[in-house]
Amino acid sequence: MKVTLIVSGKMKSGPELDLYINYIERLPYSVSLIEIDVKGSDETQKNLSENKRFMEELSRINGYVIALDEKGKSLTSRQIAEKFNNITLLGHDHIIFLIGGSSGLSEEVKQQCDLLISFGKMTWPHKLVRVMLAEQLYRIYSINVNHPYHKD
Repeated sequence: MKVTLIVSGKMKSGPELDLYINYIERLPYSVSLIEIDVKGSDETQKNLSENKRFMEELSRINGYVIALDEKGKSLTSRQIAEKFNNITLLGHDHIIFLIGGSSGLSEEVKQQCDLLISFGKMTWPHKLVRVMLAEQLYRIYSINVNHPYHKD
């Protein structure tokens, strides 16, 4: 199994990066990280450039694409673990997660996705969402191997 995270922004250091690494290193499968870091002060232009980069990255790799989006499906950890299993049973050995920037992902990018999921209705900073996704990946793994990490 291979997992790729394509994310907005770059983490150079700090507690969020430490937590992210902690969870990713616990996983038994390959996890790749592609950081899209677009500079500029014009928010509209920055968002356009960022979404163009997401489309470019998606054109280079194949897999089942899941975007984190406030309008996506809200799933429990058990539900996403089951979904993860179903994706692999359908023959997908590569799952790609997208985390957009502060303006979100464009409709064009969302149309390339197989699934949109939400971490709730609240707004979260990119760095925390990355950590939350890494933790959920570890939780998915734990649920699927009956490890006691997840408690109902």
